[in-house]
Amino acid sequence: MKKLSWFTILAAVALLPGCSNDNEPLKEGSMVEAVIGDSEVEIKLSSGTAATRASIESDENKAFKVDGLGIFCVAKDKQNPEINPPAPDIDWTRYSEYGKTDVLMHNVPANAVMDTIDNVTSTSIVWADPEAQYFYPISNWYKYDFYGYYPVQDDAKVTTISDGIMVNMEIDGYKDVLIGKASSEEQYAYSAKYFRTAAHELPKMEFFHYLSRFTFTVEAGADYTGSKENATRMSVKEITLFDMPYMFELVVASNDKNEDYWGVGYYDDENLKDFYLHDANSEALSLVPVSADERSKVGDALMVIPGLESYGIRVVLVDENGKEFVSEFPLSLSEHLEEGTTEMGHSYNINMTVYGPQEIKLNAVLKPWEIVETDIPIEL
Repeated sequence: MKKLSWFTILAAVALLPGCSNDNEPLKEGSMVEAVIGDSEVEIKLSSGTAATRASIESDENKAFKVDGLGIFCVAKDKQNPEINPPAPDIDWTRYSEYGKTDVLMHNVPANAVMDTIDNVTSTSIVWADPEAQYFYPISNWYKYDFYGYYPVQDDAKVTTISDGIMVNMEIDGYKDVLIGKASSEEQYAYSAKYFRTAAHELPKMEFFHYLSRFTFTVEAGADYTGSKENATRMSVKEITLFDMPYMFELVVASNDKNEDYWGVGYYDDENLKDFYLHDANSEALSLVPVSADERSKVGDALMVIPGLESYGIRVVLVDENGKEFVSEFPLSLSEHLEEGTTEMGHSYNINMTVYGPQEIKLNAVLKPWEIVETDIPIEL
């Protein structure tokens, strides 16, 4: 297993779209509502509904939509460490024990939905089960953080320890992976007491793209005469990223007081698969002719585990007669990216310059034998 660490990002409810390799600013995010416990105070959040398309995008308000989030509400600190008797130490493994309030929500399926009020679009989080309700506990022992991820996995793939939650995931090159949280340093946030004492805003969850994304374009290259005619006889038939890691364990929640492991991924570098570029909606890649006048977009996008220094790429071209030309090589990023590797939430474009095939022709001459006049003696 190899470890990929990511910086801790402060919370605010929204989806931040992947930024490009020229450091485009991240777009702003959205709001969501939720519920949890045994007090009269419902748990509410800010966030959104998620679609299952490959790369999830947000609008100018950071609003986004997607079905299939997994939500956690977990205790992070004691509200008052001086109370007597003291509140029990926090242990997230007690999430299934009756009467324990260390974990109020554990891998609860939810959807992010977009709402428009006064021409402003925001995102709300709603539970997948429309009958479900969740409330903060009345005990006021703890204050809570919210964590979320996408796509939600079965409980069997979720591992919970006293101060962390990990999810085993697999990617296929097409579906996005999101990770998010809502946290506050305000006194009593978040708890029933926090919302009773003042008209506080709802917790705002900020979601981030965990994976890196590759898009592809193609253009014609000129031969030594300056002509691009031969290149325009070619079309892109297939693009594959081969021998890609696709299994990883992602830390989706962390309460380690020494080091924040939130967003750390451990990927399996022994089990590998190929990712084939498709058109939008996972349809087979259409032939993309090489244009002499402009760059042409090829397919949709491929999403990969971030932090790798090189990726194997295979490109299949076909000429007007159906003859295929295959190029396969390692794509080293250290010479193209300042960071030397792909980063979480960044989108990179790979532009391919195609030159027409050059038929191999040879002229041959045969040099006559040169006779050496000296004998080589052998005695028998």
